[in-house]
Amino acid sequence: MDEYSISREIKNTNGVVIANMVGTFKGQGDTPIITTVGTGAPVGYNDDGTAILLDIDERAVQEAQKKFMAELIAKNKIISEMNGINKDTVNGGIA
Repeated sequence: MDEYSISREIKNTNGVVIANMVGTFKGQGDTPIITTVGTGAPVGYNDDGTAILLDIDERAVQEAQKKFMAELIAKNKIISEMNGINKDTVNGGIA
């Protein structure tokens, strides 16, 4: 059985990538799974050598995850239907 993976970046208001998302699904009526990981990369260093990290905008991350899940569900419905699965079962729907 194939597994499909799609990735997206989450950027802050300055256009800097603050996190990466990977969504996976099998096209078999399953609910997509999203994994989100912050970049964690320092954007600079203080005079004492400690790293300066980006503040994660939780609202931006949550909004990006919601949009990404909607995109994954739509793609999963198409692929599930191509695989002979009732698209209404995607994401826990009732056939």
